[in-house]
Amino acid sequence: MQMVKKLPLWFIVGLLTIFYFLFFCRLTLFTASDLGRHVTNGRVILETGKIFDTNLYSYTAQNRHAPNHHWLFGVIAYVLEKNSGFGSITLLTASLYAGAAGVIFWYIGTKYGKLSMLVSSIFILPLMTDRAEVRPEAFSIFFFALEVVLLLLWQEKRIRPLYLEIAFFLIACLWVNIHIFFFMTFISLGCFGLQALKEKNWLQVRELMIVGMLAIIGTLCNPLFIEGALYPTQILQEYGYPIAENQTPYFFLRYYTTNFHWYLVGTFIISIIAGLFLIRRNGFKHTALLLLFCIFLAFTNKLIRFSNFYSLLVALILASAVAPYRDTFSRFIKKASQDTLVLSGTSLVLFILVSLLFSSGMFLPFTPAMGLGLSPGINTSAEFFKQLTIQGPIFNNFDIGGYLIYHLYPKYQVYVDNRAEAYPAAFLEEYKATQTDPVVWQKIDAQYHFGAIYFSRLERTEWGQQFLVTTFKSKEWVPIYVDDYTVIFIRDIPEHAEIIKKYRLPDELFRVTE
Repeated sequence: MQMVKKLPLWFIVGLLTIFYFLFFCRLTLFTASDLGRHVTNGRVILETGKIFDTNLYSYTAQNRHAPNHHWLFGVIAYVLEKNSGFGSITLLTASLYAGAAGVIFWYIGTKYGKLSMLVSSIFILPLMTDRAEVRPEAFSIFFFALEVVLLLLWQEKRIRPLYLEIAFFLIACLWVNIHIFFFMTFISLGCFGLQALKEKNWLQVRELMIVGMLAIIGTLCNPLFIEGALYPTQILQEYGYPIAENQTPYFFLRYYTTNFHWYLVGTFIISIIAGLFLIRRNGFKHTALLLLFCIFLAFTNKLIRFSNFYSLLVALILASAVAPYRDTFSRFIKKASQDTLVLSGTSLVLFILVSLLFSSGMFLPFTPAMGLGLSPGINTSAEFFKQLTIQGPIFNNFDIGGYLIYHLYPKYQVYVDNRAEAYPAAFLEEYKATQTDPVVWQKIDAQYHFGAIYFSRLERTEWGQQFLVTTFKSKEWVPIYVDDYTVIFIRDIPEHAEIIKKYRLPDELFRVTE
């Protein structure tokens, strides 16, 4: 404990940030990621000089209006991938994720001390690092953390309003073009504005109104102007596909339980208790922070994709609640070090607790998926497919769409990709039905005359698994490629005879379990 006290704050924050950074160095499962589509977005935008707003990549909904609300991330990702490979995109997003945590820890350390910072950083680690995929959301969580800390510093008169105005305008200009979560700016400003109103601090109200106006102007700096600024209110109006990140934590407890999901629900309880304790001790002195906490607690209960945003607010709430007991804890440590029995008991309890935490796998970054860039061998199926001449379009599953867009566009377009908002809800319902109802499949097949089926082997939906079993049993479709990630079938027609003769896989290679 004494050693920690002697270390400079910047050094401890730096070590914590680096430790968090390791958790976000994860190989990208490219066949289930939308990264390929983002990179292709950047390539098309830079080649054409236009930011398109239609469903460019699909032959089934090609003319559907689909605002490209993360176009700038695509440009950044494409430039990085072209010059330094996919590993550089991993490094960028890992730095942003870890940087968000580092910003929060720095604030906690300066406000509440090193002990509070260490306790909160350890507590939120699984929540913050569970969503470690390469995605534009990394920018959102960094901007969110930065804005919350800037508002807290402004509220405490540690920075001038001018800095707040400049920062929020610049962040708004970038955020609206990178990721759809830019609306969080106005949630944060609203919470701090409500506290200023409650306290009748009219100077702060006026300053926040100026910041808000500048943020609105910055948000309008997007290719679609007002439509782009209002798009977060519209994206879920016709969202016809149940993707995992839009489920509740309780959905996962029912179907895909992991240690993380139990930990998340336990965190709900502990953080609510910490929040109530904070209110009992300080009243509503932290109104803005408590409001933000409640809003993101509700968001995370509704959509699990908000869990890492929520974790940053948990860190602030927990640090505020723990801070008053720093001296009590220090006295206990000092007393325990002088009493052999107490020291032994405390050490045993800590050893058991640490062992349980590390055995859960949530507090160590070293996993088989650790690394930079893409999972090994994941592009092999696409390289194989590009050598073929296929008669007819591809039928593919939802998750693999971004992968196929990256490798095959513009030669081939996809049936569907992992943007539910880019397809009519009725179409996505029909897409699911094609995989379970032979009548629907025959109707759609007769409409498009598919030449190939390109599917992820990691498809976890009931309809996708049923479709794979049916296709394996079909005499009309011939498997010509399979690896750990994908499987490819082509239609058994005379035009494909040479391909089938050369690449047909033996039936005994597959085992269908129902």
